[in-house]
Amino acid sequence: MIGKTTLRPTLTLVENPHWNEIAALTRLALVSTSQCKQAVQVQLFVPEIVHLVTLISSTGTVGIRLSVHGIVMNMLQTLTVGRSGETPSPEIRVLLDECSSPETLRLFGLVQSLATGEYSNFEPANERVFIGYQESLSQLLARILEGIAGSKGE
Repeated sequence: MIGKTTLRPTLTLVENPHWNEIAALTRLALVSTSQCKQAVQVQLFVPEIVHLVTLISSTGTVGIRLSVHGIVMNMLQTLTVGRSGETPSPEIRVLLDECSSPETLRLFGLVQSLATGEYSNFEPANERVFIGYQESLSQLLARILEGIAGSKGE
């Protein structure tokens, strides 16, 4: 779906005519990842999930940003508790805790009010800061890929 946006490029993804479809599919991806009980089903789509998160994080409304964050959280939770016969990796548990932190929420373009607990959009001060957040998100996703890998290559 995101490939369709290149046919009629716009300044931002939200302005693209295909944004509503992308947003709807993102919400569906959130629902489908929350229903997944077996780690194998999630592991098959980890590269696609990481790619999707990289492309649409910090984009759109609070609901879409929460959905993207929720997809990552669901993936980590499923991989933590869904592996049959295996003890959950301590690395995944640490990543799961880290993804709940206020600093990591900013990587997804979110900030949570301490008083009410409600989320709102977090917009970096300028483009340089935004690129820094995107780089930090990519590093987090790379660490997630390393943490959930079945074997460590040398």
